[in-house]
Amino acid sequence: SPAWSIHLELYSIGGNAAGMPCMFPFQYKDQWYSDCTTTDSPGNQLWCAVETKYQSERWGYCPVTCEWSEKTLINSVIAKM
Repeated sequence: SPAWSIHLELYSIGGNAAGMPCMFPFQYKDQWYSDCTTTDSPGNQLWCAVETKYQSERWGYCPVTCEWSEKTLINSVIAKM
């Protein structure tokens, strides 16, 4: 059973679930993650799942700098619609 903890809400950027909140902990390939991970990531970029189990393969990159703004996230979501 994974260890549950409280996180600030992170919203994914890019990936196939841009703008969706990251779900922690999440299970990927039989391992639980309580933070963003670089596992199997091209370019070693941090990513997260947006569902507790990665069965539907919905994911996004984690924001890693303060360069992202609310406007950037909103535009990312609108572009996907």
